[in-house]
Amino acid sequence: METVLEVKNLTKAIGRRVIIDNLSFSCRAGEIYGFLGPNGAGKTSTLKLILGLWSMDGGSIRICGRDLETDPEGALLQAGGVVDAPAFYESLSGLENLRLTARAWGGIPEERLREAADLVGLKNRLEERVKRYSLGMKQRLGLARALLPRPRLLLLDEPTNSLDPAGTRELRELMRSLAHQQGICIVLSSHHMNEMELICDRAGILGNGRLLEEKALLAGGAPVRRAYRFEVEPMDKARQVLADFPGGTVLAVNAQWLEVLLTGEELEALNRRFLEAGAALRTITPVKSQNLEEMFLEVTGGGGQLE
Repeated sequence: METVLEVKNLTKAIGRRVIIDNLSFSCRAGEIYGFLGPNGAGKTSTLKLILGLWSMDGGSIRICGRDLETDPEGALLQAGGVVDAPAFYESLSGLENLRLTARAWGGIPEERLREAADLVGLKNRLEERVKRYSLGMKQRLGLARALLPRPRLLLLDEPTNSLDPAGTRELRELMRSLAHQQGICIVLSSHHMNEMELICDRAGILGNGRLLEEKALLAGGAPVRRAYRFEVEPMDKARQVLADFPGGTVLAVNAQWLEVLLTGEELEALNRRFLEAGAALRTITPVKSQNLEEMFLEVTGGGGQLE
């Protein structure tokens, strides 16, 4: 699948404090990627940097192949997002607020406004003034606003906050539909591990602006993936096979072995690739998998602010 977002060695400091520290990750079309971490870990800051709301001090961000620094307009035309609490003109209706955004973007027809509102469950409340909206309804309106230009990349900061259980489930199904059926790449942050496991295809645990760990999850009925450790010789040839392999998620690579998260079909395909490339496969060992809560507690030392 096409890489929609590529972040490399991203760095940001405020005063003497480094809040994003050499952060690298990438996300593909149709994938839901979640950031999990304690307060101050850098989740919201990362989303603001990707949306161009803050300037970076180092590294690079590419959206659909467009560099955010050298081609900010081209990059940001492909992105939409809701970061922090969405702000609106409270005395105007939801529809009027969407019309203002549509004018700013230009070329967005009226039917798209109603379509976006329908997607997030606001179709029947669009004519009401925003000051009468609940917090959950404002979250929905913010999401509708972000969807207006049909972005390839959607960034959401704590999207299920203020929603009741029914609303959370509806939003979860909406995000799955946008990603898995329409091919939108979604990056979100959350404090709720159970929600991350239900929504995300992959999750990254942040601490002090660093990516501490990544884990592939089972979202939306995705095929079961398991981690395997391969001992292969020669390792340089094995690494090249892995770099060209379209499936799986690389967990770790060193001089003796590599670990990859694979479905059963991907495991067979990767074995064939090694054989065809002339790489000798010594052993394949299943790796015990942690759930997201176990991994979070291990890498954060039990939660709280990391040092």
